[in-house]
Amino acid sequence: MATHDLILQWLQPRLRSQMATQGTTPANQLSYLNIVVSEKGLSEFSHGQRIIFIPKEQIQRIEIKFGSPAERPLVQIILGLLLVGLGLVGLFFLIWGGFVELRWGIGFILFGGLGVFCLYEVLRKGYYLHVISSNDTRKLVIKGVIQKAELSQFIKAAVQFGYIFQNGLSDKDFI
Repeated sequence: MATHDLILQWLQPRLRSQMATQGTTPANQLSYLNIVVSEKGLSEFSHGQRIIFIPKEQIQRIEIKFGSPAERPLVQIILGLLLVGLGLVGLFFLIWGGFVELRWGIGFILFGGLGVFCLYEVLRKGYYLHVISSNDTRKLVIKGVIQKAELSQFIKAAVQFGYIFQNGLSDKDFI
């Protein structure tokens, strides 16, 4: 049996089970792009996996916003700048350190790349649900192309579950 056939044999049951679970939506939940609203709470999904869940009992208010979806932007900016600084030290090692400092230089430059990514994540803009709960605030990032009519229908349907939504968007925020 060829390797290709073995891979297909291994993947086939998994793909079937994913297609079966993705195609069905229970009546007690509502989904829009990667956000799921249910009687139990709000969820954000990424690649089919739930990454954030906020129980309904803790939610006080939900605001729809456009801006930086970073959870803690100030901390992320400081961390990004520190890592970019390490990257600059690594560049210094590469330029003036010679072959002996090559490993340190490359390692520090990788940290600098991670810092650039942190800064990019803070500076990029996107749509998110700003959830204010009894003990914390969270941002559930809406991933995908947002249509104003579909979003407003989703909000109207989600209000029926007992959530309080505030629209923090203006018409200029929609593409």
